[in-house]
Amino acid sequence: MIGRINRINAHRVAWATLGVAWCVATSSPARATDVYWTGASSNAYNTGGNWDSTFVPDGPGFAERAVIGSDKVSAALSGSAVLSANPAAQPGGIALGLRQRDGSGNFVNAAPAPGALTGSLTISGGVVNSVTTGQALFGADGRVLVGVDGRGYLTMTGGTLNAVSLVVAGEENADGEGRSRLDLSGNATLSVSAASPNGGATLGRDLRVSGPNVNFTTLNRLTLASSNAYTANITSATAHSPLKTSNIAVVGGSLAVEFGGAGASHALGQTWTLVDAQLGITGNFNNLGPGGQVEVTGLAAP
Repeated sequence: MIGRINRINAHRVAWATLGVAWCVATSSPARATDVYWTGASSNAYNTGGNWDSTFVPDGPGFAERAVIGSDKVSAALSGSAVLSANPAAQPGGIALGLRQRDGSGNFVNAAPAPGALTGSLTISGGVVNSVTTGQALFGADGRVLVGVDGRGYLTMTGGTLNAVSLVVAGEENADGEGRSRLDLSGNATLSVSAASPNGGATLGRDLRVSGPNVNFTTLNRLTLASSNAYTANITSATAHSPLKTSNIAVVGGSLAVEFGGAGASHALGQTWTLVDAQLGITGNFNNLGPGGQVEVTGLAAP
């Protein structure tokens, strides 16, 4: 017997007896399903036993969204998953730090203590495609949400994440790990592909980009909200990884520039591109000095 017959949304079951196959199927699940992380801290994303369904979340097959960090009774309130290879199934969205809701959108449980709800995902390898599904209206819409009701932390040191939309938001709490954060380094690739109004990238908490080999792209608008804090960690004397968009970039929030490694020593007059927008850039960082000057750290002594 194959199929997920222990699941509410298990609509595909097949039997084979004496060479005769019978199949009962529906065209799609009746409703999208949130699959919740239950594993210990820093356990493998790709292990089915770390999810409350006992399967890795499957967007195309079962309209499932991956939820890491939730107040659901059986889930990990402070969930942390790591991924170093292609996932066993591609999710219909990823939510980090999300409270459980019922079918009407109401919270199921009492609110966790401030700062208690966190979800973390660290990607070092593999290709993750966060895809939209036929049940997008019920949550499995392919968006990557880094911080929703609680805080979220998405760290990429390698690998590829393709998403319909990217939002960094969540609880404004600086305790412990700090605010929600998107941290990109190494040869990480993050691509936001949807051109619809729901596409694009909106970054509203902490953003850190390190080194010259990160590839961040969005087909739709890139928004650095007024609540965003962008740290550019420049480690090359000649290059850095810009945030790229095929649309416009709306820039706000603060900017911090850190030099390290080979970036600490460079030629006078060297420039680095931090944001690259094909249709132009509007707005500005809120902490620039006269003439657009920005305070930097880590430069080698002259």
